[in-house]
Amino acid sequence: MPVALSVQILLQAAMAHTMTWCYKILVFLIWDVFSHLETIIIVSSVLLPIFTVLATLQIYVTIGLLDDIAALPQQLSNFSITASECYCCSVHHVHPETGDEIPCDRRVVFRTLQDWYGRGDKEDHLAAFDHLVQTRLKSIVLKQLG
Repeated sequence: MPVALSVQILLQAAMAHTMTWCYKILVFLIWDVFSHLETIIIVSSVLLPIFTVLATLQIYVTIGLLDDIAALPQQLSNFSITASECYCCSVHHVHPETGDEIPCDRRVVFRTLQDWYGRGDKEDHLAAFDHLVQTRLKSIVLKQLG
């Protein structure tokens, strides 16, 4: 989601700057050559396709972002730290380029959660963290999203 949002913001800025600069350049080049009506028609006929392409891209990215936001409540409700994936585990703890051993992120995260929430059974700290994400974090995130 953060990546989609940054792309959406980038497209918005690109659209604004492109439209502004194209307008300024076109008006500078043709203002004294054509009448005001002709200038408006020429500038509009050049800017409209540019705007259409950029706006279409922005809408496409925004729809993807809205889909991600719509899926967020369900993802938070079903969150499980034990089901999370780590890059290190996906490459079997071996760096793909150097062949060096990669320490396991999962072990570090689980150990840290045990330090924070470890009371009782071996797996209680993981269940406590899951519950925290599924309840408190979910309510905070949904409140922020409106």
